[in-house]
This record gives sequence, structure tokens and C-alpha cells, in this order.
Amino acid sequence: MPGCSWKTAQAIINMRPFKNTKDLVSQLSGVRHLSSNLYECCKDILEVRSSVIRLLNKCERLTEQVASHATRLLENTIALPENYITDQNQPDEVDHEHDDFTINKTNGYPVQLVTQQPAILNPLRELKPYQLVGLNWLRLLHHEQVNGILADEMGLGKTVQAIAFLASLWESGNRGPHLIICPSSTQDSWQRELSLWCPHLKVLVYQGSAEQRKAIRLKIYESDSQPDFNILLTSYVVGTSAIEDRALMKRVNFHYGIFDEAHMLKNMTSQRYRNLMNFKVQRRLLLTGTPLQNNLLELVSLLSFVMPEMFLKSTDLLKRIFQIYSVSFTTYLFIYNI
Repeated sequence: MPGCSWKTAQAIINMRPFKNTKDLVSQLSGVRHLSSNLYECCKDILEVRSSVIRLLNKCERLTEQVASHATRLLENTIALPENYITDQNQPDEVDHEHDDFTINKTNGYPVQLVTQQPAILNPLRELKPYQLVGLNWLRLLHHEQVNGILADEMGLGKTVQAIAFLASLWESGNRGPHLIICPSSTQDSWQRELSLWCPHLKVLVYQGSAEQRKAIRLKIYESDSQPDFNILLTSYVVGTSAIEDRALMKRVNFHYGIFDEAHMLKNMTSQRYRNLMNFKVQRRLLLTGTPLQNNLLELVSLLSFVMPEMFLKSTDLLKRIFQIYSVSFTTYLFIYNI
């Protein structure tokens, strides 16, 4: 246990047995260099750990139901016919009676496996085999109603895979609107790639001066019930800067929010993070080549953003458990006044 030296632990062991909790607390309080706060500290840690374990069990169940299909995609995307995933490949039923987050079961199987890129993509452009795997993975997550992080290394075409996924949604009847938000430095690249790969999708670029953005907002509000675009493309700076811009992002009912360079979402205490969390997006897809830098709080920030239904309520618990196991011995003794 953090904050408890081997010498202290041995002293407590030598005091056993204890009749009950009251006896334990009484004996700890009566011994020099020991304190009943040791018991309170241990109780607190065990409660936090139990909550985290329950959360991890939910994650494990969710992963098990998706992982087997993802593995098949990696092995068979090119070789197998479209209806590869069939009823006989269904995973065993899992009891979710006490879960507050479960994956979608309403549509059942099969999950259609695509072996060719969406027809509305530019025929002069061709997805690479691994990008087709990525497209199938995104489609699988969509079917299971699970958000995700596409974390391919730089240069492997995360942008193209995201565009192909939106094209696939369009072909299945989901015309958006979708939101793509990226750094200002990559916005022109996104606009160019969208035009080259899928000119069929109507893209509205939200940028410019305050007056120019106001004109765009008015145009959007006029057709609020039936947006005249499939994709709204903007930058992190523009989308979160002014209250009017943030109001737009909270009003439009985006089907998908694609967040490029997701390392910008690693600090859940920042104002930008809080603003982005308030955007009205039904589903979230994060793109990043550097998802983690060996920082557990960064992990919590990303998980809470990409799957808020599962992680947001547990954020404080996760912070506490990471803090408990990262503080020094001296600091921990000070916190619990031991």
C-alpha cells in the first residue's frame, strides 16, 4: 500500500488478530508511530480500486465483443466475401444487467465486410489494402455504436480513411451533417483531400473574419432542419474562440465529430477541452499519430473525450488512483497525516 513502509506493515501484522474494525482502529491509535489514519487510507484505496476494477471489467467486455471481429478484418479484409461475419461467428452473450454502458445489439449480424472502396470516392484514387482494413474497422465501430481513436503513424493516411468512412456512411443513407475539426495548419490539407477523394460530399468551410463567420452561421441557421452541407470543416481555434462560434457547434446536431491531431485533447482541465466536450456530436472519432506519451492523466483525458458515457463519471476516481500510486512516500504520509 502506498504510504506504508515494510516496517510499519510488519508492526501491524504482529498485532493480529483483531476482533473487529473498532479493535483495529483502537490498537493502531494506541501505538506510537502508528495511526488509525492508516486504516482510513487503506479503506479509501480499496474503494477506489474496486470502482476502477468495475470500470475495467466493462472495458474488457466491450473489447471482447469487438476484438474478434477486428482480428478477422485484419486477416481477411481483401480475401473474404462481403458477408464473412455471420450468425455462427456471434460472441457468447454477456450479462450487462448492471452496466450503464453497453454496445449496440439491436441490428444483430451480419456486419457487412466491404472489399472495395465506396463507389462515390474518386475512381482515380484507390485505397491501399491497410486503409481498407481501417475503413472496415471504422464501420465495425459504427455498427457497435462505439467511438474510437484511429492512431496510425504519420503518413499512413488517417485523413483518407476518415474521408472513406464518411463516404461509406453517405452510401448507407447517413448524409450528415458531420463535423471535422483540425489545427489551422492542416485545414487547407483537409479541404484539398476532401475535394480530391470525394467531391460528392458537400463541404462547408467555417473560417474567415467575424463578419464572414456570422454570414455562414446565418446561412446554417436558415436551413437548420435540413443543413445544406454534408461536412462542416473548421479549426480548433475558430470553432472554440468566440461565444458565437461555440454556440453554433452546440446547436447543429452533428452525426459524427472527427477530431484531427487529437493530442490537443490530452488536457481535460483546459478551456479548449471543456468547450469541445460541449459540441453537439452524436459520435466521436479521434485521429492522432501520437495517442499517448506515457502519461496516465493524458489517457484519462482521451478516454473521457472519446467515450464520455463510459468514462466521464469515473474521471475523478481514475485521477485519484493514478495520484495515489504516483505520489512519493513522504507526500502520501503528509496527505493522510500519518
